[in-house]
Amino acid sequence: MNAPTNTMHRDCCSCESCASAARNNYYPGKRLTADSFKIEQSYQLERRRLINRALHGWGVIYGYGVRATAVEGGPPGVFQIGEGLALDRVGRELIQPASRALSIADVIFLDDSGRQTTWDKLEVDADACWLLKVHYAEQPLGPVSLNDPCSCERSEWDRVCETVRYSLMRIECGDCCAEEGCGLDCACASNACCDEQPVTADQYREQLEREYAGAVRQANGDPAKLAAAKLAYDRKLLTLNQGLLPQTPAKMHGRGGCRCLCDHLTGLAVGVERSVLCKVDECARADLANGVGLACIKLEVDDCKQWRLGAVYDDCGPRRLVKRNDLLFDLIRGCDLTRIVDIGWSDWHRSDTTVGFDDFARALGYDGSSGKPDYPTQDFWVEFSRPVRAETVKPDCFVMTVLAQEVEGGWWNAWRVPITRVEATPQDGDPPHHVRKANIVVDGAWLEDAVAGRRSVFMVGDARVEIEVRGDFIVDCNGQPVDANARGLSPAPTGSGQPGDTFLSTFSVAQRNGQKSKNQHEGAAS
Repeated sequence: MNAPTNTMHRDCCSCESCASAARNNYYPGKRLTADSFKIEQSYQLERRRLINRALHGWGVIYGYGVRATAVEGGPPGVFQIGEGLALDRVGRELIQPASRALSIADVIFLDDSGRQTTWDKLEVDADACWLLKVHYAEQPLGPVSLNDPCSCERSEWDRVCETVRYSLMRIECGDCCAEEGCGLDCACASNACCDEQPVTADQYREQLEREYAGAVRQANGDPAKLAAAKLAYDRKLLTLNQGLLPQTPAKMHGRGGCRCLCDHLTGLAVGVERSVLCKVDECARADLANGVGLACIKLEVDDCKQWRLGAVYDDCGPRRLVKRNDLLFDLIRGCDLTRIVDIGWSDWHRSDTTVGFDDFARALGYDGSSGKPDYPTQDFWVEFSRPVRAETVKPDCFVMTVLAQEVEGGWWNAWRVPITRVEATPQDGDPPHHVRKANIVVDGAWLEDAVAGRRSVFMVGDARVEIEVRGDFIVDCNGQPVDANARGLSPAPTGSGQPGDTFLSTFSVAQRNGQKSKNQHEGAAS
């Protein structure tokens, strides 16, 4: 008789439970029942959801825009929820394939513990903020009637529609845009498993003998080298005989910052604490414990003294976002950062050509007049790729330094140009209190003295000018510092892929009038 192809013994593989999920094993003659297909479907669903929450996390992937239609000319008390895709904590896909209108009758009210309630049982007022969430829900479709062998009629559902439901829970308005906690907790841990073990006295003696034998070979008969090797050996041997062993330095762990990541992932659990579908209306059951936040909204009272959806208070702060691969690459490249896209003196930036003094004076805004309190510069302006907050664009964001050589020793002395204020201008379509371009304004007395004064530093010789734009001080419309890092010889666009940093530009200015004045020369020499 031929042996069976399956050599597994039933007596050693008879466990009935499988915590890691069991799947069907198909074979000729296997009887497929409804339970068989349920096992197959459950296995595929659970595996996919495990990968979703383990690899992607949870939150909004795209869409789910929340707009109050009353603001856009629509009926009051109705929100428009755009199509979207999200993942909840369980790893289930929350899909809304098309935009839909949402009124207060369409949402589920939750109390402070997350249980379903009615709005009349809550403290509702116009100043309160409400967190709008989307939840995974299932709705049965296609009712069918069946007759059992005993002629008992029963009803079943042919399909299950995976859909979503929306909820509102009262929340403090200050928590709507609260900073999300950092899930990566880096603690200091011992690297004892990678430390070198201390040597014993016998091991150290053997090591000394090997080192001495090697030194003798390298000496190659040289008396001085042999004497030095013997002296070093005797000193170390004396230390050993005194019972003193050298301290073995701990070996540094090769993972560096990855140690934190390893510890974090080692203790991470990708399961969920609670996932129960509860009946929320006549048609569907929903998981109210694992919703995904979309927006903070406010309610208002209509003409009939009934509450309705009012205004969107914050449509971004409460959202947790799933970062797709292409989005992560864009973030690494700094595509979300505001940069300097143009400067007024771009032709001079790090140029090998010396700028004529008269051109420099015109760029500073000098027009030949006198007695002005200040001069708006003509060419010393910067333009940003996105609107920046006007209140952050101040004189301390810009530094102009003039470097001139002294007569004796050739030292470069530095003088700061007095920048009194900044003229900032918006662009059509930018948000209120935001600007797109900033122009430096310099002190009038300083400029008139530098251009026409008898003791101007520009009369000593050619000068070097350095201009700094402090990107850390300037915040864009998204709340991030401007990526102002200069790159090589290019004046714009700036950026190193990280928010902040300083844009530094240099150029040379020719000596004023082409020669030093006698008074200036004597003053510098003295």
